[in-house]
Amino acid sequence: MNRQWDELTDMEQLAIKQSLYKTLADDISTSKRGNLRSRVDETYKEYYRLSGGKTYNVNVNGMKVGTFSVVAKDAESKAEVYIIDRVAFGDWVRDDDSVANAAIEWMLADTKRAEAFAKYLVELTGVMPEGCEAYVSNGEPKLTTRFSKLDPQKVASALGNALPSTIAGLLGGDTDGR
Repeated sequence: MNRQWDELTDMEQLAIKQSLYKTLADDISTSKRGNLRSRVDETYKEYYRLSGGKTYNVNVNGMKVGTFSVVAKDAESKAEVYIIDRVAFGDWVRDDDSVANAAIEWMLADTKRAEAFAKYLVELTGVMPEGCEAYVSNGEPKLTTRFSKLDPQKVASALGNALPSTIAGLLGGDTDGR
């Protein structure tokens, strides 16, 4: 008994949407390596590096359904503070509990300060502090990607009669309608 979408109960519609979400979430996550999104991101970041192009039309079956952009964020510049007498500075901070507590609160209040201190601790002790992990930064601009003006209705129209089999295929089911 096959019913149309509008004949399904709210629970049935939710189950279908949740199934699609769970199936697709891993492939569209921007934080997983080797998935579909990371492969597309790397391809278009390389196009950006080679040609400087920023925005690309997204077409499904020849129909424009949105755009995909590569955005370059400039590497951050940082102001440097130099301590010319570490002993004197350390003594000054340690001598007053309120100053030491303020230093800890100030350091933890900002992620960048906390990360700079954690980096210092790793360099000083060779031990990775709890709650920290290492990453390599080469100082180049960070490239990010995003869809804009992606229209689900246009995607549905572009898929036309293939939509039911496409959805079934995404769920790992039978794509010939049986």
